[in-house]
Amino acid sequence: MALGKGNWQVFIAVGLTMWVEAAKALSYSNFRIIFKHILPNILAPIIVISAANFYAAILIESGLSFLGIGAQPPTPSWGVIIKNHYNYIILGKP
Repeated sequence: MALGKGNWQVFIAVGLTMWVEAAKALSYSNFRIIFKHILPNILAPIIVISAANFYAAILIESGLSFLGIGAQPPTPSWGVIIKNHYNYIILGKP
């Protein structure tokens, strides 16, 4: 249920549970299962999600600064820069 509906979600859920059950059948400790099997395989998606969240945070901050409720001058921000040069960029009136 946490993964949602769909074929890929079913494959992931079934594969992950079978994988952990197999590790438990081999009498691996929970520590070994987590740190040797699960964490190395989820590291790449965590890096990608972190990069996407960083990108979204920059865009949100820029939007808030453009509206005047984010970073205030003289703090440099893309939103403040665009707001200060809005007439030149959008209207072509320097």
